[in-house]
Amino acid sequence: MGLALTAGFATWATTPTTLVIPNTNQSAPGNGQNNLIAFAGSVEYQEILGNGQFPGNPIVITGLSFRAAPGTGPTKVTIGSLSVFLSTSPNYPNTSGSGKTLMSSTFASNIGPDKTLVYTGTNVTLSDSGCTSVPCPFDLTITFTTPFTFNSTGPLLIDMLETNVTANGGNAFDAESSSAPGGSVAQVLGPLGAATGTFSYQGNIVQLTYTAVAGFPTISGVVNAGSELPTGLPNSGIAQGALFDVYGTNLSATPPNGSAFTEASLPLPNTLAGAAISINVGGTVVNAPILFALPTQIGAVMPSNTPLGSGSLTVSYNGKSISSQINVVQNAFGISYIYIQNANNGVGMGEQAAVTFVTKPTQAAINTYTAAPGDQMVLWGTGLGATTVAGDSAGAPFGDIGPAPSIYVGGVLSPNVAYWGRSPGSVALDQINFTIPANAPLGCNVSVIVETMNGSTPVVSNGPTISIAATDGATCSDPTEAFPYSITSKTSAKVMYINVSQTAQVSGSNQTTTSSSATGLFFSVNQSQLAAFAASSLQSIDYQPSYGSCYVGFNSNPTANGGLSGVTILNAGAALTLTPPSGPAVVLASQTGGTYGSATGTTALPSGSWMFSNGTGGSGVGPLNFTFNMPQQIVWTNRSSVANSTITRASPLTITWTGGDANGYVDIQGSTQSGIYYVGFECTAPTSAGQFTIPASAMLGLPANGGGIQVSTYAIPASLGTVTGFDLALNASQFQTNAPVTFK
Repeated sequence: MGLALTAGFATWATTPTTLVIPNTNQSAPGNGQNNLIAFAGSVEYQEILGNGQFPGNPIVITGLSFRAAPGTGPTKVTIGSLSVFLSTSPNYPNTSGSGKTLMSSTFASNIGPDKTLVYTGTNVTLSDSGCTSVPCPFDLTITFTTPFTFNSTGPLLIDMLETNVTANGGNAFDAESSSAPGGSVAQVLGPLGAATGTFSYQGNIVQLTYTAVAGFPTISGVVNAGSELPTGLPNSGIAQGALFDVYGTNLSATPPNGSAFTEASLPLPNTLAGAAISINVGGTVVNAPILFALPTQIGAVMPSNTPLGSGSLTVSYNGKSISSQINVVQNAFGISYIYIQNANNGVGMGEQAAVTFVTKPTQAAINTYTAAPGDQMVLWGTGLGATTVAGDSAGAPFGDIGPAPSIYVGGVLSPNVAYWGRSPGSVALDQINFTIPANAPLGCNVSVIVETMNGSTPVVSNGPTISIAATDGATCSDPTEAFPYSITSKTSAKVMYINVSQTAQVSGSNQTTTSSSATGLFFSVNQSQLAAFAASSLQSIDYQPSYGSCYVGFNSNPTANGGLSGVTILNAGAALTLTPPSGPAVVLASQTGGTYGSATGTTALPSGSWMFSNGTGGSGVGPLNFTFNMPQQIVWTNRSSVANSTITRASPLTITWTGGDANGYVDIQGSTQSGIYYVGFECTAPTSAGQFTIPASAMLGLPANGGGIQVSTYAIPASLGTVTGFDLALNASQFQTNAPVTFK
């Protein structure tokens, strides 16, 4: 099972060409506004961007962009003459940590020795057409005439000298502010030609356009090799003795011909394929034994004697080095996975956990060979904690590591954990022998979460899934299953999808706004696509968590829909008409990309039997007329106590409801944001249950931040039954309610 730790090479991250600072405002608006560039007259504006916001490798910056504050605009700012300088500042936007000098109110004191004029121009106009999105796009752009090479060794100073500034439209730029000791940005503003200006813990949100320095190593992520959770999440620290992955470019030499990577033998060396890794925490430097290497990824072991705390990790290769910030912890377990299912779907994605039978060590608990309550299982991963230093490179001894972890199967605590430590003779590979609880949920997608303790602080793992049925070795099923596994045996398949959705959005003042929309999609897949799907799908083609279970996941783009790449879109006609049992029909027009969509409405939609028609049809789909069901609504009965409340992640949260289809189900999601990532959970329960308790283990992985809870209801089955000309017809119609919350 050691191979499971290195599954999915080079799929985690890629180096971007743009960078938003502060990083946390990539997809979130700032908490302030700046009118700095729009002041009439002549001004000097300096802004310092913290060095912790950069990728850590040398970059060539070719431009910068600002964005308007939400709800403002159109923006139009004219500058008689504009000069932009960049330099590496000796000062910082904050005084968090030791040895930092805060940005000075004296302009000259903030300028570094590498000061470079990157842009100069006259009659410069920064304008947009206004925006309705939140946040606004970065469309107030300055493209440099002279690129600036930034080594990421200190904070970056943007120094703008402006004359004859006028504003002929909106002039509010999106900004982020903080209180002492400061945040990721700070600014000084004053009259042009003056020696000093006014300092504030605030700055424009900036998007930099850049390229990496050719031939120089880059680091895009340092993650636990089992969980691959991105830096910044509560459970993303790298444990002493854990296997971790470094992703980037130019990290090592190219593997030998015919090899996917350069692999080391035991004892593991500190240098492999020309690459070496050192870790510096609090001035103590240790070298990491390397398991494998390729130019885009290195797998290494965090030495068991690495001091705990924040520090830096440095990769050296070919005479060049690159560093990245890391956080070394006592333990943070990452469950290894076999296969990431529909991973582009973010919250709601399923990972098949590397969990095998004690009695059958090579058999995983998958959809075609289930585990059963009471079974003795082995969970594989990395991050239980330190062992002997010799064990980091030459194979660790048998024995439990630290206090016994808690294992939650579908949110239910395992009654027995028999062993938790290194797999004997292995390097950094941990195994946990546990018993599946008698009352664990049954289904294809039952989550498994490991909880350990860093002192008094609980830390949860990622939450991949296993398949559980009443008996061993069975084929599982879920009532929520949309794509039956049997479809993968066909030589080709035609699929149609309908979704009618009504959303009740609760505001921060507890006001509710209702909106509705509908979508339709028709496509076909060929034999090779189905074969690839079947070969990789160790679970059912079923992306919902099993009843009583919760997924946990993260994504940088939660609106992306995976699983449709390469399919053939079918033309079903000029428009679709969906007629409800009462009220006006909903018309879906043909849109770019082959989908059909309606205008957003504000009228409440009725439940019951709806009629579908595509008129005379189109070139790919003939005329169709059939009925489909819009589920009965539920009433979220404790919404008032949840909406706009503070949710304690370490405590269970119960959601209650009444009504709904007797054979339907309720889907509960929660999410928040950390930097560019959306992090959340998704749980399901039969409508008839009337309530569901979200376990703390599903919420502890969320950052403490503002977010939301969504409660939806669906009808079962998802299949529309037999529809002429289609192998599968799906109905994902729903009613949902979204409410803002704060997770703490």
